[in-house]
Amino acid sequence: MEAMVVILILIILFCLFLRPSEGKAGEKTVSRKLSRLPKDEYKVLNDIMLSTPKGTTQIDHIVISTYGIFVIETKNYNGWIYGGEESEYWAINSCQSR
Repeated sequence: MEAMVVILILIILFCLFLRPSEGKAGEKTVSRKLSRLPKDEYKVLNDIMLSTPKGTTQIDHIVISTYGIFVIETKNYNGWIYGGEESEYWAINSCQSR
């Protein structure tokens, strides 16, 4: 019984502390790649926090250029992501992160 409790605690700690760092690592990688865009054509904003009527929301990356405004949400998944511009939810073919 004690072994089960220890395993459960380790799983919870893994989910709370290691998983978010994987996401941050993915965001950092994308940020580094976006920083290579020509500075005279692109303005890159990273990790933007916005206030909303329901609290706050965070945007990983915003790229502003004469070609448009691009909002990028970084996920550290591999596989295919399915969804459309009118879809309320998108799905991936695997729940596992890289």
